[in-house]
Amino acid sequence: MPPTINCVSNKTVQCNQAWQFDMPTAYDNCGTNSTVSLIASNPFEFNPPCSTVYRGIWRAVDSCGNSTTCTQLVIVADTISPSLCCPNDMTFTTCSNSVVVNFKVEVTDNC
Repeated sequence: MPPTINCVSNKTVQCNQAWQFDMPTAYDNCGTNSTVSLIASNPFEFNPPCSTVYRGIWRAVDSCGNSTTCTQLVIVADTISPSLCCPNDMTFTTCSNSVVVNFKVEVTDNC
């Protein structure tokens, strides 16, 4: 009989942040130790630049060679709005002359 393996819940992390898959727990019905290892960790769904989904597949193997797997999904997403930096308010008074105003607006995004 294979061991029981319990993956940690799926999670969402902000892009540009360090992350890792979470180690699941495994139990064997015979009381022996189970070895748990990450056997696959590939991105499988892309929506650049907004998000990428990674699938981590874990395998638990007991001392008799029985095995079972579970999966954790990690969604790496841009969940923070960009920031906008505008110049201070400006007031211009003109008579009949045209006025051309140039100013710089900065937009930054963490991803």
